[in-house]
Amino acid sequence: ANTSDAPAYVRAAAALGLPVIFCGEKPDASVLQQYSKCWYVGANPAKQGELLGEALFADYQAGRIPDKNGDKLLQVVIFTGGAAEDSRAAATLRIFENRGVFDDTLAIVPVNGTSADEQKAAITATLLQQTGTELILASTPALAAAAADAVATVLPGVPVGTFGDSDSLGNSIDSGAVLATVLYQNSKAAGLVATFAQNAALGRDPTVGTDARLDENRCTLVEFTTKTTPLPQATPLPEPAETTSDTGDE
Repeated sequence: ANTSDAPAYVRAAAALGLPVIFCGEKPDASVLQQYSKCWYVGANPAKQGELLGEALFADYQAGRIPDKNGDKLLQVVIFTGGAAEDSRAAATLRIFENRGVFDDTLAIVPVNGTSADEQKAAITATLLQQTGTELILASTPALAAAAADAVATVLPGVPVGTFGDSDSLGNSIDSGAVLATVLYQNSKAAGLVATFAQNAALGRDPTVGTDARLDENRCTLVEFTTKTTPLPQATPLPEPAETTSDTGDE
């Protein structure tokens, strides 16, 4: 549900004495504090962005995100699923800045197309205008896949980073078309919500039987998982040939 609806849900649940558990986008703390049987299971978007930044910075150090024009800045294009910005992408770039690599964000482009072809066409049009792009951040796996396809056509070698997971993303990561993704553990979150609800219905602490810890606002955060393209294995050096020396002694 939209977080703007959260106060209404809390009031309705409180009137009936029913528990209410929010997941996904986090309601304001003041809303959660209004009712003792109200909890939140979710994640920290800034942390997700920071984890992607850590993974991509390792790729930068390994030379997999090249400084094509040698200006010591990272030329970045960000594709979102329709939003004007993505706070996770901003957190990703702050990791680079904290390590002395500043970004030059060329464009933040909301992509509104729903089909893969529409998304690829919109991304391709942008990349044809932003030929100096050195890194692409995509808000969703679908956009990352479309960006990887577009890059192969118009800007070969430009890496992509993203958030989330999909069945098709694994091949893109294995090939290096998408260098890294940081995904939310949906199955774990769903399990926590179900356990919280069951415990609340029995009048127990919602965390019973889980490893969850609640903060002062009755919130618990689910950890992220990072997937990255494996670094190439170093080629082992050949064994030195055995040599013998002739001392001249008979």
